[in-house]
Formats: sequence, structure tokens, C-alpha cells
Amino acid sequence: MKISEAFKQVIVNTFYDKQLKIMTTEKEQVKDEEGCVIETERNVEKETIMGNFQFSTFEKVQQEYGKEMIAECIATCEDTRSNSR
Repeated sequence: MKISEAFKQVIVNTFYDKQLKIMTTEKEQVKDEEGCVIETERNVEKETIMGNFQFSTFEKVQQEYGKEMIAECIATCEDTRSNSR
């Protein structure tokens, strides 16, 4: 059976790693003309990693690794740096 290139691309887009953006929030305080302090927040891209963002595999990960956690989704990646984000 021959598998079309379009079908192969659907598999890649569905199951393989995708670009995930690690975001952070920066706060800034400025004074207006009258001296009032105005605080603003903006989301800034900290870095980009390759991985998968999954909503339906929490129980599987908990069973396989024995992790006790509360989560709505799980992000997996090949990045093994030990610094916390």
C-alpha cells in the first residue's frame, strides 16, 4: 500500500514535536504627567522549544512514571536542562 505525502504530513503535524513558546510576564511602572503610577503587564516570549502539549495523557504519564501531580495538561520535550522555568 502506498501512503501519500499528504497523509504523511498529517501524521507529522499530529504526532511529532511542535514548536512551543515559553512565555513570561513583564511588569512595568511609569508615571504619567500628573505623577500617578501606572502599572502595565505584557507577555514576552522567553524561549522556544520543541515538544508536545497533551491534554488526554495525564493518567498514562502518572501510571508510567508514578508521578503524583495535579495537572490539566502535560508538555513533553527532549530538553533535559535542569533549570526550572
